[in-house]
Formats: sequence, structure tokens, C-alpha cells
Amino acid sequence: MAEGRNRRRRGGERPLPQGMPPQNAAPQYAASQNTPPKSHTQTAGSAGTMSAEHEKVLQWLKTAKFRKQMFGGVSEHDVWKKLEELNALYEAALVAERARYDTLLNAYSKSARAKISEYQKSAGALQAENEILRSQLQANASSPEREV
Repeated sequence: MAEGRNRRRRGGERPLPQGMPPQNAAPQYAASQNTPPKSHTQTAGSAGTMSAEHEKVLQWLKTAKFRKQMFGGVSEHDVWKKLEELNALYEAALVAERARYDTLLNAYSKSARAKISEYQKSAGALQAENEILRSQLQANASSPEREV
């Protein structure tokens, strides 16, 4: 029992889990530990900017407030209402991402088809050149060799 009391901090606070910075930590320590990597805030193929839909979700998460009740914490009805709002925001973001990816996929497919036709044309030209060289080689092989 004495060990349990020794583990606790003054003021009845519970010890922090490993990896969590103390509340009065220096700003650079808190920022380095609590900030997600930049890749988590970037959308695929973007140069560090989030789509408008993602910004709306982020802003909603920052400003969401729940109606409190006398007993039981927050209003269950209010929580369900907020979850419906958040779901609508995520669905809008998903639709926008799908449209964006479809556009990127169509552009990639178009450029890939253009490259394929370009390579097929150059392969045809190389094959024709190969046939000409082969016929010349056969003609040289069948003709009597000249002595110098």
C-alpha cells in the first residue's frame, strides 16, 4: 500500500502514462510530442494543403460543443445529433476525394494510353528497320565475298 502512495504525485494527481508530456512542459517539448506528422494533415498528391471538406471537418472538431446535463455528463440526443453532423461532413469529404481521384485516374489513363501508342509506333519503326537490316545482312551473306 505504501508503494501506491509513493507513486502518486502531490495533490492527489495520478501519474501520467509513459510518453505523455507534463502539463507545464516547455512549449517546444509539448509541440514536438503532440503534433501529428505532416503526412497526417496532407492529402495524397497535395503540396501540404488540405481540401476544403477536410478543413470543414477539422474546424467542426475544434468547435464542437456538447449540451451538458445535470446527471450523466452530456445529452445523449445532442451527441447523436453531433455525430450525424460529423458523418455528413465526412461523407462530403469522401465524395470530394472520390471525384478528385477519378479525375487523377482519368488523366493518368489518358497519358498512359498516349505513351503506349507512342511506344507502339516506335516499336513498329524499329521492327521495320530491323527487317531491312536483316534482309541486307542476308543479301550480303549470299553474295560472294570480295577479297581485298
